[in-house]
Amino acid sequence: MSENETKVKSQVEQVAELSAARDAPEPLFEPGHALERLTVSSWTRICESLSPFDIYMQFNQSSDASDPRSAYRLDYASLLGPGMDLMMPMAGAYMCWPGRNRVVLPTRTDRTLVAYMQRIGFLGEVVYHEGNDEVVAGQRAAGRRTYTIDDMGPDGDDVAVNSVHDMIIGNSKESVNQLSNHCAPEIRKDMFEVTDEDWEATHEPGLRVFVKTCNTEAAGEGVHPVETIEEFRAKVGEIKATTERYGLNRTIVLQPEVVGDNKSFQVFITPDRPDEVAVVALTDQLIAPDGKKYAGSINHDLTRERVEVVGPAMLDLVDNLKGLCPEARGFVMCDYFERADGTVAVYDPGLRPSSNTGAAMVKRWIEQATGEAVGVTNSPWFDWGEEGLPYETVLQRLGKYAEPDYILANRTGVLPRGHNHLQGKARFIIITPTRADFEPFRDELEQRVGARSTTTAKIN
Repeated sequence: MSENETKVKSQVEQVAELSAARDAPEPLFEPGHALERLTVSSWTRICESLSPFDIYMQFNQSSDASDPRSAYRLDYASLLGPGMDLMMPMAGAYMCWPGRNRVVLPTRTDRTLVAYMQRIGFLGEVVYHEGNDEVVAGQRAAGRRTYTIDDMGPDGDDVAVNSVHDMIIGNSKESVNQLSNHCAPEIRKDMFEVTDEDWEATHEPGLRVFVKTCNTEAAGEGVHPVETIEEFRAKVGEIKATTERYGLNRTIVLQPEVVGDNKSFQVFITPDRPDEVAVVALTDQLIAPDGKKYAGSINHDLTRERVEVVGPAMLDLVDNLKGLCPEARGFVMCDYFERADGTVAVYDPGLRPSSNTGAAMVKRWIEQATGEAVGVTNSPWFDWGEEGLPYETVLQRLGKYAEPDYILANRTGVLPRGHNHLQGKARFIIITPTRADFEPFRDELEQRVGARSTTTAKIN
């Protein structure tokens, strides 16, 4: 659907009209406070900042065994079955301004999902491309720069908002000690010089060692937790063989397991407003027992008390990143552990949107429109096992809970994080008045839509 065919006023325009007073950044700290640059982000302000650029929320994947990227860039369709690479790109709808920019989607995207997102005003013009090479060529032909979750390859800098250089610095695990003075302890060295002594130096009885490679891997592909020296030797040997085969980065990071609550933050930066660091999200991360698989996020309210704990690490990361990458723009995320003593250990920063950014933006949308806090839980899976299931069928089962007017009036409902119509699976952004309301509402949804959620994490 082209811009001229889009009849519905976009959600950005509606919210901007509703909440002009809440469009400006909200200060968290008084002037003169060490954290005074940190503000609460506005949804429309972020969409405005990104509106000159098209949005593309898909990793630069490869399933070609001859392509070096295939060693560290997960191809979800090959790994998890048809359509599993469709679960991320629709999140771009929550950070675009329909009528000003476009969202780039894979050609296999369910068109009934697109029609719904256009009808309710989150999505405007869409362009379909398959794979990074086609995206680069298509965006270059259209003369459009593109804001992405990943770099656009060595030949794509002319159409990318953030260059390959900046994305490598911002996202590679070997850069964490350049980007943060709050990083977790680690050993960083050439993997071909690693010895058993490095295991002894990083291992604590009863805890794991995390072996990390440094090729800006996606979805935890470069993270390898090991429990014994035998596993350590085997994993390092496997990594060295892959590195030699593809000519990859030889740097390896060895990190002792950090004991603490697994959390994440996101801020938004732009060279246009160099002194503004807008806080987008503070979350609890739902991580599988292997220590790396992401199951979802619980988005917290952005209060002064919560921000104070991690605020120094936020500003430290932003200042270091901007010193190395002055033109960096967009979301800056970072995973960290909050220890029992209140200290913070940063371990995975990124110059990119995260898996939770769409949900965080939904929280910003509701709170800007209503002036009220809301609970937003990201990425519960619903699996119907119905091949070819279109999202319009899911909508019939969701009923009122899929309508923005109902969601805003009741702070309750469901929006799509992504939908795989090929396998009949969806990931939902679930909205409830408070976090305590999540589990009862999820149980109701299971009955309503006729599918069990595969997210079993408790919301405390």
